[in-house]
Amino acid sequence: MIRFKLDGAPREYAGDPGGSLLRWLRDEAGVTGVKDGCSPQAACGCCTVEVGGKAVLSCVTSMSQVAGKDVATLESIPAPA
Repeated sequence: MIRFKLDGAPREYAGDPGGSLLRWLRDEAGVTGVKDGCSPQAACGCCTVEVGGKAVLSCVTSMSQVAGKDVATLESIPAPA
């Protein structure tokens, strides 16, 4: 079981630890701000998220790499007032 936080909320993942963070975000978590532009080539950057305070390309980030970390997506940024 992989435990982490997604946009501040605790989450658990019991699937393939080598699975793509991008695929999980879009297909399982319903996060649509993370785009699949060139997956898995890591060339365009439209799948960028923050993991543990660092920008990463989610198309080449495995689920095991987010264990115990905070994952932040565009959805966690508040809209301007």
